[in-house]
Amino acid sequence: MAGLKLSWTWLVGGLFAGAIALAAVFSMLLPQGPAPLADVPMTDHHGKPASWSSYRGKWLIVYFGYTGCPDACPTGLTEIAKEMKDLGKDAEKVQVALVTLDPERDTTKLLAGYVPYFNPTFVGLRPERAQLEAVIKPFGVQYEKTPGKSGQGYEINHSLDFFVLDPDGRLQSRFLTPLPPGAFRKTLQLAS
Repeated sequence: MAGLKLSWTWLVGGLFAGAIALAAVFSMLLPQGPAPLADVPMTDHHGKPASWSSYRGKWLIVYFGYTGCPDACPTGLTEIAKEMKDLGKDAEKVQVALVTLDPERDTTKLLAGYVPYFNPTFVGLRPERAQLEAVIKPFGVQYEKTPGKSGQGYEINHSLDFFVLDPDGRLQSRFLTPLPPGAFRKTLQLAS
């Protein structure tokens, strides 16, 4: 019996050691944390080429909306502007971007007149219609065109999330509106 007990001990110990070794090999093969977002060409509201890597080195807060949005976008951008003001000097480490979901109507000129109203440091980004799906896919943003309330034109129903990319371009956080007070400071781990 003693020999049988020793065999089971060795067998269980061997299986355990093998499992640890296998886990170590697999952990080396798997990506360590989220990868930086792939660049997709866009144009900023100054008419210059832009992509996610254009903002590396800063925290990037991304909001998806459009200039013709009747309520959600102005409210969301106002919330972000308040959070940026509350960051004080640390706001220099952050870039805020509105990515339009309506590139047909949101020209760079229209974005240039809209986005800085909330904060002069905010940037408007405009992907071409053909690039829009590639831009929003990593974020899981949902949107749909619906007929306008007046029966004229259209509106866009869309997700109301804010997304935070770290200075290396990796997606770190997602917030729903309304924002809890101090949300950005806590997420960005900036000193008070």
